[in-house]
Amino acid sequence: MSINVPDAKTHFSRLIDRAHAGLIGQRRDGFNRFDGAFQALWWAPAGQRPAVADGLGRLWLLDHHGPSASALGFRAQFPPHG
Repeated sequence: MSINVPDAKTHFSRLIDRAHAGLIGQRRDGFNRFDGAFQALWWAPAGQRPAVADGLGRLWLLDHHGPSASALGFRAQFPPHG
């Protein structure tokens, strides 16, 4: 049996809606709020694999200085470095 991608998305959405809607709505109840940055995005040259220290540095930048071209979140948009 095969399912094409649009059908799979529809079936998965229905499963989530039915089986997990209540749990998803309560997902924050079991966690303490974290006010610092917990994810950071940045442009990297093709083929570069950032080290953990790079990620920690970008988190620090984002947490202390806000979004910039050096460290951004999903809501901020900056063009890649030329």
